[in-house]
Amino acid sequence: MKYETLKSIVLFLLVGLSIILTWSLWTYQPKYEFLDPSNVHNIMIADPKETAELIKPNRILYHRDNMHYGSQSKEIIRSTIKEISSWNFYDIGNGTVREPKQIQKLQNGDDRIVIDYPSKVPFEVYKGIIQVEDPTPNAAFDHVVILSPDVSKDGASVYFISNEDNRVYESHINPDRLERLFGAMEQNLGTFKEYQELVMPDERLLYVPKDKVEMPKYKYYPEMIDLNEFKNALFRDPSKVQRDPFTNGVQFTDDTSMMNVDYLTDVLKYVNPGQDSGIHVEQSKAEILKQGIDFVNEHGGWTDDYRYAEMSVYEKKLIFRLYVDNFPVFNENGMTEVTQNWGAEQISEYKRPYFILTVPIPPQTKVELPSGETVLDYLISEKNPKLLQDLVLGYRLSTDTTTQNVVELEPTWYYLYGGSWLPFDIEEMGRGPDGLGKD
Repeated sequence: MKYETLKSIVLFLLVGLSIILTWSLWTYQPKYEFLDPSNVHNIMIADPKETAELIKPNRILYHRDNMHYGSQSKEIIRSTIKEISSWNFYDIGNGTVREPKQIQKLQNGDDRIVIDYPSKVPFEVYKGIIQVEDPTPNAAFDHVVILSPDVSKDGASVYFISNEDNRVYESHINPDRLERLFGAMEQNLGTFKEYQELVMPDERLLYVPKDKVEMPKYKYYPEMIDLNEFKNALFRDPSKVQRDPFTNGVQFTDDTSMMNVDYLTDVLKYVNPGQDSGIHVEQSKAEILKQGIDFVNEHGGWTDDYRYAEMSVYEKKLIFRLYVDNFPVFNENGMTEVTQNWGAEQISEYKRPYFILTVPIPPQTKVELPSGETVLDYLISEKNPKLLQDLVLGYRLSTDTTTQNVVELEPTWYYLYGGSWLPFDIEEMGRGPDGLGKD
């Protein structure tokens, strides 16, 4: 009897324990560590921008009657892109590889319009601006060549050209569309500048304004952006970020990343070391450019007229450059560039200025620059011609030496030399701005 009683007691205890454990499981509420609502941040420093605002041509060239005309006018470029954005481009295909001389002939022949972009533009990204019928080529282009109806043999032909890999993508459109575009070019020809065709040492052709150029010189009071806005936008949990001053700057850090701010240049650099693993993850040009645009749009980082300027696919690096009056602005300390390097999944490095150019300080003065031919002749004679790649008009941004609160934009010729943009120093020639020897 005692044995049976003991079994009953043990069984009763086990059943009771089971009920208690079951009830505990049903009613258990884990203690989650919720983020402070103040850390759930959605910072917008400026308004987001559409792709069409960030990817723009440098200029429009019009070759006609053995003459060359060019325009960097915002209005001419805007109206040209608006017109071709209404076209339907079809039969593009996968493109064909051609000899450089064939591409040069196609690109620089008579009776055609050439739209010149600063860097390679992926079709997949640009199809939101122009209407490209599927399948969209998994490729990029840097020039668009539009033949007049008089020279197009197979109907209305438009060519997308990638000079990087010598590939040409031919497309076709309704011929009636061309009449309107070329009519507009003729109507606005008086606003174009006459350009000169220059032959580079490797037989490439460059087009620069034929005569001396006069451009305004600007001064600005820069408006500084509150650094806390970038801190709140870039760090996962801003409340855990530490701020430590150092010589001529300040450093923001958390457990995984840091942001260094240079007070002398007004440039910040955000670094996420965990993304710089050294492991290369293959991405297409379109993927890199899309994620780069989206990243800046997420915190409204387009604080001035920044435009897509350069891409390195292997490094997964993007550069968006400041433009003023449709001319590129350069600075050796990164004060005119929004630069991104991407890791396997996230941004690895983000470098940019934290000021805005608002209203220019009057009065504006005019600066006369020598002709492109004069500059190129000097560069070819004094530099290694094999490293000379391009020549453009632009602005050089510098800080006014009399006051740190003013920046100057000086009109300057810039040349691409061995992969780097360098300012051309007129005084280096030992000549004045008129191209003549000094007295």
